[in-house]
Amino acid sequence: MLGPAMPAAVGDTTKETPQTTYGTTKAALELLVNDYTRKGFIDGRSARLPAVIIRPGAPNRAASGFASGLFREPLSGIDYDVPVAATTVMPSVSEPISNGTLRAPGGATQAKSAGNAAAT
Repeated sequence: MLGPAMPAAVGDTTKETPQTTYGTTKAALELLVNDYTRKGFIDGRSARLPAVIIRPGAPNRAASGFASGLFREPLSGIDYDVPVAATTVMPSVSEPISNGTLRAPGGATQAKSAGNAAAT
């Protein structure tokens, strides 16, 4: 979502320069949450998570999809050729950790399933 050149530190004032439709959509929705919160329509928050690894199901075309394969395929007994250099650095978090640690005001858990940030 932040573009091809990542700064050393990312904060609320980091300029977003999405390069894909997916990134543009994420940026637009973050702006809508901020706008609706500012106007008092909702009490909203956005979280910029690093890549979430070990997504269930078949590999997908996500740029970070290879990271899930690093764990998912060997755990299934499938050989996996890593498609990136050994020096590649990618901040990440696992799907159970991301779902289990996001909390809404009052302590409600934030995610029912991978990719769903609706409060429960």
